[in-house]
Amino acid sequence: MNILFVISSLNYGGAEKQTVIDANLLSSSNNVFLIAFNDGPQKEQLKEKVHYIQLSKNGYIQTAKKLADICRKNSIKVIHTSLFAPSIISAISTIYYKTNLVWYFHSHEYDIPTYSKVAFVFFARFNTVKKIFFVSLELRDFLSRRFFLPKRKLGILYNTTSFVKEFNAVKKDSSKIIIGYVGRLVELKRVKYLVDLTEYLIAKKHENFEVWIVGNGEEMKNLQKSIEMKNLVDYIKLLGFHKETQKYYAKFDIFILPSREECLSIALIDAITSGVPSLAFDVGGNNEIIKHNENGFIVKNKEELFEKAELLIENSSLRTMFSTKALNISNSKFSQISRSETLNKISKDVLKT
Repeated sequence: MNILFVISSLNYGGAEKQTVIDANLLSSSNNVFLIAFNDGPQKEQLKEKVHYIQLSKNGYIQTAKKLADICRKNSIKVIHTSLFAPSIISAISTIYYKTNLVWYFHSHEYDIPTYSKVAFVFFARFNTVKKIFFVSLELRDFLSRRFFLPKRKLGILYNTTSFVKEFNAVKKDSSKIIIGYVGRLVELKRVKYLVDLTEYLIAKKHENFEVWIVGNGEEMKNLQKSIEMKNLVDYIKLLGFHKETQKYYAKFDIFILPSREECLSIALIDAITSGVPSLAFDVGGNNEIIKHNENGFIVKNKEELFEKAELLIENSSLRTMFSTKALNISNSKFSQISRSETLNKISKDVLKT
């Protein structure tokens, strides 16, 4: 089947990362194309089988016409789109070349203007928009109310782990407890909480631990300054951005996601796929990844985060129990094998409607 994915860019972000993963997965049994309006570093992650096209976005109508020409030329049967501009442009393109659309929502779209909201409401009712998927139950419920989306088209499709190979739990090769974070260093991620946690643990007489922060972003300098001012350089490692993160997850004993806002974090999914007991706040779809007191803890506030982190540091048997459960949950909900099977089924099903 000839299948097209459309995304705004190939920069680092959850929707972009998942789109690349999906294109690679479907390319093993389909003829897959991927269009991005802007290049980005994730282009390097595309398999050779995926036909990559960069399409300049010059107004929605003109870009939609160009997209329709590409679809016509390559006999595209199904278009999978994520984010606002690709979804609306793809819907408009079906006026010029009729094909089947599948929309994916990865964010709450808090800041979109009124005219964008109207566009979602209008185009969601196009007959060519066959299915609308959300990465979590919480996001589906929120956006279906906000955009008055047709209930018959709605579905849930969880993000998947970014790791190709399933991970088997192994003994961590470290005498210290490693607390890990992987992701962007931006304000909403609240990575500064890990600096505060380090101070808390030292005050509670815990010294046999380190905090590893893998990622980059606008908060890097502030974090570096805070770590140095508080004399925590022996406890906290700022490791910068790395494309290959699985080796770090393999060293983590505990994973912490302090974000104040999430939809469905791939970093958190990667943590449980690696068998790492995890902590996160009760926002977005975090509670669909972490089953409280089974493979980690969902916390309400900063103080509870610190208390649960300390509990996991002190209790190795609890970490082991959570690790086993984490692997089971990941295999059943977030594996690339199940994702590939679901995507193929979606593509075939929309042809029948």
